[in-house]
Amino acid sequence: MRNYETFRRRFFAAIGALSASTAVACESSTAGTQAGDTAATSDTGAAEDVLIADDATATDDTSLADIPTATDVPSSNDLPPIGEDVMLADTDQDVPAEDIALVDTSGDDVPAATDIALADTTHDVGPAEDVGPAEDVGGPDVSGDLCGGGSSATTCYSAAALKYNIENPPFGGKPGAFPMAYEGPLPPEGCPDPSLVQDGCCNPGVGVAQLVGDECCYVHCNGACCGRPLEVDGVRRVAGLERRRDWLLPERVSASTLLDGHARRALAAAWREDARDEHAAIASFQRFGLDLLSVGAPPELVADATRAVMDEIGHARFAFRLAADLDGSGEGPGPLDCSGLVVSADLTAAAVAAAREGCVGETLAAVVLGAAARACPELSLSAQLQGIADDEARHAELAWRFVSWAITTGGDAVRSAVAHAFAHELAAGPGEDPREALMLGVTDAQRALAGRLSRRDSETLRRRTLVEIVAPSVQELFGVSRLQPAIAALAGHAHV
Repeated sequence: MRNYETFRRRFFAAIGALSASTAVACESSTAGTQAGDTAATSDTGAAEDVLIADDATATDDTSLADIPTATDVPSSNDLPPIGEDVMLADTDQDVPAEDIALVDTSGDDVPAATDIALADTTHDVGPAEDVGPAEDVGGPDVSGDLCGGGSSATTCYSAAALKYNIENPPFGGKPGAFPMAYEGPLPPEGCPDPSLVQDGCCNPGVGVAQLVGDECCYVHCNGACCGRPLEVDGVRRVAGLERRRDWLLPERVSASTLLDGHARRALAAAWREDARDEHAAIASFQRFGLDLLSVGAPPELVADATRAVMDEIGHARFAFRLAADLDGSGEGPGPLDCSGLVVSADLTAAAVAAAREGCVGETLAAVVLGAAARACPELSLSAQLQGIADDEARHAELAWRFVSWAITTGGDAVRSAVAHAFAHELAAGPGEDPREALMLGVTDAQRALAGRLSRRDSETLRRRTLVEIVAPSVQELFGVSRLQPAIAALAGHAHV
């Protein structure tokens, strides 16, 4: 698992848990290719590309820059065969998930919690065990067909957890609904409206809440938390589509003639939705850069956020071009509604958003894109996917660096909020890829030709990434050697 270890060490270095000289760097003879003529140029400070082939050699003598700028995506050769049990990675040895014991190695900084992955250090929401949902409960099955056949999770909340959730968006609650304090029904008397109770991916409850003893149980449909979305007042925004070709890269990126009409249309629809998200991410990173300025962040973070804007322009143009190559439609983005888009000087909110969207979302994106690049038999398309994977890896590192700085700067309030955000993300798991509904009837081989992983491989890889990369990085960030049941449950479902 050399590349998983390298990924972890790079993130550990990014959050200051390792000195630059001890982080392991991988050398590659394969140079990554940037996506599009607007992608970051040589002055962006990119160190190495995420590997296409697993032919890198690790060396303890290779020094990293003080602030790493690229990571290595785990090779498919590093993954066990489908169906093989997944091990939780440890810096010393691999330990089966079911044998994990929660060991606190942080002294008195973060006491072990019993109900969430990391302890709450605030004092206004009750004991740590009452804050945050249980992961997946075996309680009443109220899901029915509420998620349109997609996966769901039933989560039960105590009264204190519900009040905290509703009053503390974006990792819980409906933004703007209760700017002061929630005074509505709470268990055991009653349950809040499901629309007010959101999981860590901003998925509201669906159906009817069930009162079970002194807890309220809600069904949350598992949506993917990926990329860096543009959200205003808790609502995700993307531009509409219109006939235009200026947002397409000038050169074709796919020349495959092996796809039938249905596959072309379905895969084009998936890539076009990705393109709309990448287009919206331009505004999201611009807002992030302004947020960094408003909270007094270091210049290196601001500079890298600015470079990420240029990366996202290249990603959007690539995805619009690939969609056009697949179905012949010359569509691009229409106007993006940026009304209400405000700069925030709230360090806590900025850190929570970076944890969810960057540390988790963009780490997943980097790994999945790297794997898709290796699986794609079309060399030109593979190389361009690899360039985007490298960009996403740098964006993930930027998020880890900012979150680490924010915790150091903001103290317990930021630390507690970020801990809860990570706990929710890890308990929820990677979620369903929202593009799957667009690719029904497309074979795995057809997906590979267009740079997409199979449904099974994508789900397995994303869950494995949470267990092997994100969770250990969170543990290192908070000084806790093992996250508790949320991670054990996540690892337990990492095989299919």
